[in-house]
Amino acid sequence: MSDTPPEKRARTEATVDDAKPVHFNRGFLDEQFISKFHTAFTDAELAQHTNVESNGCQAEIMAQPFHTGRLHSVFSAEFLRALRRELAGLTWHERANDLYAFHQTDDLALNTNTHIRALRTYLAGDEFVAFMEQITGVQLTRGHLDLAAQRYKPTNHLLCHDDDVQRGKLTRKIAYIIYLTEDWAPGDGGALGLFAQDDCGNPTEVVARLVPEFNSLGFFLTGHSSYHTVEEVTSDDRERWSVTGWFYGPAETDDMPSSDLPKSVMAEPVPLLEHTCDPARWINAAYLKPQTQAQIQDSFVEQSSTELRDFLRADVFATVQTEVATLWASATEQGPAHVCKYLKAHATHEAAPVTHELLQFLQSTQFACVLSSVTSLDLVRASQQVRRFDRGHYTLVHDQALDPAGLDVVLSLSPAEWIDTWGGSTHYVADADELLSVSPQANSLSIVMRDDGTLRFVKYVNHTAQESRQEISMLFIEDCEDVTTAKPNVVDVMARILLCWVCARASQADAQNYRVETTVETGDKRFDKYAGISEQIISEAILCILCLSTVGVGVAAVAETSIPASLVLLLSFSDSPCMHTHVFCLLRKLCAKHSVRRAMADSRWKSETGFYAILNGFTRAQTALRLRNRFDSVANCLFALVSDMAYKLMSHEAIEGRSTAISGDCMEKAVVSGLAFVNAFIEAHSSATDRLRVRNEFLDTALYQSMKLLEAPEF
Repeated sequence: MSDTPPEKRARTEATVDDAKPVHFNRGFLDEQFISKFHTAFTDAELAQHTNVESNGCQAEIMAQPFHTGRLHSVFSAEFLRALRRELAGLTWHERANDLYAFHQTDDLALNTNTHIRALRTYLAGDEFVAFMEQITGVQLTRGHLDLAAQRYKPTNHLLCHDDDVQRGKLTRKIAYIIYLTEDWAPGDGGALGLFAQDDCGNPTEVVARLVPEFNSLGFFLTGHSSYHTVEEVTSDDRERWSVTGWFYGPAETDDMPSSDLPKSVMAEPVPLLEHTCDPARWINAAYLKPQTQAQIQDSFVEQSSTELRDFLRADVFATVQTEVATLWASATEQGPAHVCKYLKAHATHEAAPVTHELLQFLQSTQFACVLSSVTSLDLVRASQQVRRFDRGHYTLVHDQALDPAGLDVVLSLSPAEWIDTWGGSTHYVADADELLSVSPQANSLSIVMRDDGTLRFVKYVNHTAQESRQEISMLFIEDCEDVTTAKPNVVDVMARILLCWVCARASQADAQNYRVETTVETGDKRFDKYAGISEQIISEAILCILCLSTVGVGVAAVAETSIPASLVLLLSFSDSPCMHTHVFCLLRKLCAKHSVRRAMADSRWKSETGFYAILNGFTRAQTALRLRNRFDSVANCLFALVSDMAYKLMSHEAIEGRSTAISGDCMEKAVVSGLAFVNAFIEAHSSATDRLRVRNEFLDTALYQSMKLLEAPEF
């Protein structure tokens, strides 16, 4: 019901004694009305739409798909008109993400305008809260109420969600909406749509609607079944105004778990096909030239994305467009609605022979080789869908339907010109920041490397769209064999040795003694058990070093640039040849995976220049997409830190794979030297507020991870 973003927090309301009366229709407080409404609203067997009338007051209850109430003529009309005039004078913020697009005020909890204050005071007061408890049968907590105003302009919307959000010991109990727009017609859009559910509890389709009506109060109980939407405003010259929020109550202890999603939502990548076909039959010859591929690869390594226009041969593209147009009549709609809505087609050899062969080629090892030539990635598995997005279609970011990290490859079959205002573009986001957006263009192949921290969604296609977004959407997965094969119970001794040194340094103890004690305690033979090293644990270890040095850099940026430096650090802490073997093996795999020259990948770091090449080649491929967010400068700065540390550490190592353990003093100097550069950069380029916020985030995350590791029983 609520038009406000799901993450909005409850506010404790202050009592305002001199607030202007809201002129609430007192007839609703009559015991006879309350009794009638309560009886119907709480009747679990109620299956029909029911009208409730008493003492001149009118209300209705929509029984399906879940009980939703509406009270008519709730306040004085003049009061609401004055309220709207006050709201019009406030600052409005445009809110837009995968789920919604509308305009909203700040939280109205502390607003001092006369009519706004009066409404807030009455809604949060004991009389109205008690009234809502009586008609719904739900216990509410006094003093907690969300209140904000929304304006839905043409094409604005709020997609399917359930409002089921818990805040500590409180949870949302009742969602409410007060309509402020007069003479609204069903054809204007903006209705509150209520979703039915399938046997698994997932939302399917809108089966009931509440059309905006001036001076009416709609409400329902929030929970796992309260899936709803605010449908797109389709009027070209009207805005839908409302005040919305939630009443809160004690959180239930026996909440049902969330519903499982259908398997069709998350297509499982499968091994590539061994398909024998000349790529020149399908692909524009320009993209098969080694010189062109090298140029594309250079750009991709820097940007983590590229777009290849006129990718298919013109004759192939024309044939595929014609064949695909015949497939949509038998296409199936994908859902559930709180995850996605679009059409998926199946191309058989009989119905679309050329398209069928093209799809096989696009999921083959031969096409993967073409992609490898322009991305440097070793791809071994892929998933594939032929999709169409019509008006009202979209995909959402959902915790249970996240794609695995990989290479997103989309061949657009859309018309030549796609207007951005139609929606339908693909957006890549991380930590609430937009990294990249890609609009569909005819016969264009978009390629984007998406890491674990990056999410994507297809923006809602609005009613102004004159075409459909049509595409072949693919996800390719890299070859990660043996890179992170360590089992969950593996001690990851190398990372723990590093953490011992971290803790020693933090407590001003002797780092060298910690290193020796740990080596003796574990013993070199233990390393023979392990077939690989956990990249995550290694990353966390280097994260802790930087964290305890009180450097204010972003967690995401550090985690992605940590592995090369951590490998060097790990090598420096043991004389174990077996440890060196594992580290070198892992490094070679990582370097090969990210297009570092084979000679460098196989080298034993015979010079500082060789290590720089390995480090930079690996790091660029890992972090290029992340470097486009707000931590771009700090991440670049981190390259200098890691390189400086590596240079100083390598100067203490013997050649040919042997290592001499470095002292704590030497390590201290190497780290401090790099940190001084980072701190100087941050001081010059960041505000004090940003430094404090980022540093606190960094410390909280890194310290938690280090303590979690140190508490492991093996340690």
